Amino acid sequence: MLFIATTIHLIAGTIWVGGMFFAYVILRPGSVKILEPELRLQLWNYCFSRFFNWIWVIVICTPISGYFINSHNSSFIQESDFQNLLMQAVGWIMVGIFIFVFFFPYKKFKFSVIEKNFVVASQQLNIIRKFIAINLALGISNLFIAGSLQF
Repeated sequence: MLFIATTIHLIAGTIWVGGMFFAYVILRPGSVKILEPELRLQLWNYCFSRFFNWIWVIVICTPISGYFINSHNSSFIQESDFQNLLMQAVGWIMVGIFIFVFFFPYKKFKFSVIEKNFVVASQQLNIIRKFIAINLALGISNLFIAGSLQF
């Protein structure tokens, strides 16, 4: 069971951080270069709706699998309390940022795109982009912390 929890935890983190990396570093510059603003905003609306569905699953699975791993690996935890607490804190901050983005700028963005109010949609996308950059940095930091643990 520990193997399954660890696998779920690693895959979930990979999807979340990798998805943010792809969106920020690859999709964003490409869409700016190739698409007109209206099409670009519609593309982002489509991508966010699909990606955020996965993130909801991840923000449920990751803490559950992480706490399961911690509860079944107590000798490891005692040797790396600080790193584990730090990873948990960073993870919960990331969850909080995602929830904020989903219910505030993304909600306004989504309805602005539907209503073809592309000025407001563009403003909200800019807000979302900044929070994705923060979460991407936090996610990469958590991967660094996890990689620095002594096994």
